[in-house]
Amino acid sequence: MLRNFKTSKKNLLFFKKQRILVAYVMFLVLELLVFIKVSDLPSALGGWQQKTAELANLQVPTDNFYGPGAALLNLPFYLLSIDLTAAAISYYVLGIIGFWKICELISSRRTRIIVLMSLPSNLYFIWLINSSQDTVFEFFLLTWSCYFLIKKQYLWFSTFASILSLT
Repeated sequence: MLRNFKTSKKNLLFFKKQRILVAYVMFLVLELLVFIKVSDLPSALGGWQQKTAELANLQVPTDNFYGPGAALLNLPFYLLSIDLTAAAISYYVLGIIGFWKICELISSRRTRIIVLMSLPSNLYFIWLINSSQDTVFEFFLLTWSCYFLIKKQYLWFSTFASILSLT
């Protein structure tokens, strides 16, 4: 009976942490949605549509100024005909989760809270998520690359860092 109590206590702690993560993600997405609503700039992921279409048709991209990394990440949304804003929000959420996981590794609670507060307080960065060509992709790839490097998961690190080098 005591053993089950410890397990259930551990489960409660896990769900409490997940609720805090969900609230953190929702707050940041809400902040991004406000920027999208107020901004007169369209989502800049549209710059990758031509290269994404060429990759979807298994053609060599005609524009080689930028690597195909962002177009590869945009490919699932293109194939499913999903709005570019949804792509930006999806990769932003994945980047936030990676950022959260990195922050969980900080042992000092006070320092972790300060670092977690840095993301929602960086309004320029959140504006760039909507208006810049590849900031959202780089944020997603960089946070997860750092996380996998810290955790010494070198195969995942290499995969994410390789795609990052192509954006």
